[in-house]
Amino acid sequence: MNSDDLTMPVLDPAQLAELRRSTDPAPAAAPPNAAAWLLMMVLGLGIVVTMLGLVVAWS
Repeated sequence: MNSDDLTMPVLDPAQLAELRRSTDPAPAAAPPNAAAWLLMMVLGLGIVVTMLGLVVAWS
């Protein structure tokens, strides 16, 4: 099934084809900062372990 069959086109097929040819692909995303990623993982793990500890302590 072609997705173009499911929508009402605003442009005619020739204009649509021209638009598809003229658009550049999206730029590749920059990789995340390794130090910031590691800090967030450690912080998240610390929060989870603390909450689990509190649940066990109060149960």
